[in-house]
Amino acid sequence: LYLDVDTFISQTLEGENLSKKAKEKREVLLKKIKDVKASYPQEFQEKELEDEEEPEGSFCSPPDSVSIASDRYDKEDEAPSDGNQFPPIAAQDLQFVLKAGYLEKRRKDHSFLGFEWQKRWCAISKTVFYYYGSDKDKQQKGEFALEGYTIRMNNNLRKDAKKDCCFEISAPDKRIYQFTAATPKEAEEWVQQVKFVIQGKPAST
Repeated sequence: LYLDVDTFISQTLEGENLSKKAKEKREVLLKKIKDVKASYPQEFQEKELEDEEEPEGSFCSPPDSVSIASDRYDKEDEAPSDGNQFPPIAAQDLQFVLKAGYLEKRRKDHSFLGFEWQKRWCAISKTVFYYYGSDKDKQQKGEFALEGYTIRMNNNLRKDAKKDCCFEISAPDKRIYQFTAATPKEAEEWVQQVKFVIQGKPAST
């Protein structure tokens, strides 16, 4: 995907009659792509080799447009901010699940090429909030214990139709986790469930 973007911006738009503002934006994007390539040279080199070996006419459907948001950066993005690490566990093996379902999770570094929200299957197991790429994943992408956190609705995270479906989980000196549910009602249900877990009395589902 990044190579396609790079090609489009650096070559396709090269001969186009762009406005001053568009040219400035093009230069900013080219710089971002250059920085990413510099940070992850091995991955881009391998991708270029794969593209050379790929026969003409072959085409793979892109993954979910939300999940496509640079999963290769998950490892650094999903690392727990407080240093705690829970053992890997498959989504289907979670015990005492109080609430589960798909949410959109905001990336910690949400400035990268506009890939701001990622689709995640989330679950509250006992007092821990887990998130996965899907409900079939064999291990979580990240997790955090809810103890010490607070949760609230926040309609300032987005400007689109889902702005009233957002909530955030935060704690002093810890990373803020921000999510979007499918509907405002579902967001409220997540908020209420997390509140009950934090208070030590899980809500009935």
